[in-house]
Amino acid sequence: MKKDLSKIILGTGSYDSVKAGNTVSVTGDGGNAWGYYGPAYKKLAPKLVTYTPYANKYNELLKINDESEYLRYRKQIEDEYIRSYFDIRLKDLDISQLLEILNSKFGDNIILLCHEPIEEFCHRRLIADYIELKTGIYIPEVSVDKYGNITKHNPIRYKNRLKKLIDKSRNCDNCAYSFFILNEDGENLYCGLNPNEFYVDMVSLDYCCPKHVFMDSNFEPDEYDLKRNNGQKKLKGQ
Repeated sequence: MKKDLSKIILGTGSYDSVKAGNTVSVTGDGGNAWGYYGPAYKKLAPKLVTYTPYANKYNELLKINDESEYLRYRKQIEDEYIRSYFDIRLKDLDISQLLEILNSKFGDNIILLCHEPIEEFCHRRLIADYIELKTGIYIPEVSVDKYGNITKHNPIRYKNRLKKLIDKSRNCDNCAYSFFILNEDGENLYCGLNPNEFYVDMVSLDYCCPKHVFMDSNFEPDEYDLKRNNGQKKLKGQ
């Protein structure tokens, strides 16, 4: 009988909020810094190249008093983290195989643990939302008291941001052109051999795939005219 994959992961939670259950840490130190010494699966932990820049910028975020600037910068550093974590940990991950491995190692009803509280950005929710995008299986955020009573919570969702990266990665893999641009929704704006045909807005440039943007030796990074032109970046030669 085929295994019901939806039974393998019960939910995600923090070390502080989950006091019982089939817990598995997904942080680099296995949760030891937070007093957790149970099972761990460190292959889902963020690498330092992902975590360290975010941690440093998060300290800067806490110094911002203006609400709009705070929200803008918070989204920026979260997006940087998400892109890095996706590229390193998620993009090439076979989710069915991951679930089978977790099941063989830890059994059913696993609760994936990290240290951030539910209202904070955390890679455990990136894992949960990515699994949902790939399989349709929703994984809730949970808290569990010492008696095993489970409470489900409404977590922050990152599906839309992850979907943009998935779509961009899929498009880049299939692109046969030298120059490739996506908008902030992951939609194709331009595929071609001559980027001088196109105005690139500030958001779109952030979503360009570098291996396509600079594949043509005629267009190196220093050829970009970075002067603002009605809110746009314009390529030299236009």
